[in-house]
Amino acid sequence: MRHQANVLDTILIITVGILISILTYLYVFEAYAFSDSFYIKHFKALKVDEVVGISTADLEKVTSELIDYINTGAGDLHVTATIDGKTVEYFNAKEQAHLNDIKNLIRDARKIRNNMLIITFVLGLLALFRMYKTINRLSKIFLSTVIASFITLILLGILYVSDFDMAFRKFHELLFYNDLWLLNPAKDRLLQMMPLEFFMTFTVYCLGTLFIINAVFLSIYLGIQWQYRRKSRMFF
Repeated sequence: MRHQANVLDTILIITVGILISILTYLYVFEAYAFSDSFYIKHFKALKVDEVVGISTADLEKVTSELIDYINTGAGDLHVTATIDGKTVEYFNAKEQAHLNDIKNLIRDARKIRNNMLIITFVLGLLALFRMYKTINRLSKIFLSTVIASFITLILLGILYVSDFDMAFRKFHELLFYNDLWLLNPAKDRLLQMMPLEFFMTFTVYCLGTLFIINAVFLSIYLGIQWQYRRKSRMFF
């Protein structure tokens, strides 16, 4: 009976840890994906205004509408801007269709994330109920999270340094049922705004932030374990 209880606790620790790892990835992704300041900062670094032929003010306006659209659907994809002295609708029909796909994908992903959050909360409460007297064991959820995250970080890191372009294409082929994401850098301004270099930088920021968060998780785990061992030695 005790063995079965230990097995159940181990399953809970691993499951909750993996779920927290996935949720952390999703929230970090959203933090950067919907940050106007992140986009503008790196658009400046890539000299997007010069590439597109747009003013900084118009680029910021277009960026705000773009992010609002994929985030909540409130942005205007028919936003206009002055390009090389002419006022035009910034995104063409193909780009608008692709951005609509992205918005729908994010909406579906959030439904999955919210369900995952509920499951994690329920399983976390169950783990707390079962192991609240053994905090050192309960803290292994943090260790499980770190292990799951670092395995993923290593795999993503390998993809990043080996062939980011291939990984980027496979990612899009997996998520989108059409080829609207295959844009032309000569005429599609969305791709001019966000070339491969932009997504490489985005990935580095996400992976770097995830590394820091998991370092904090690991520190919490090690701190709890140190306190437990310290108290245990006091009784001998």
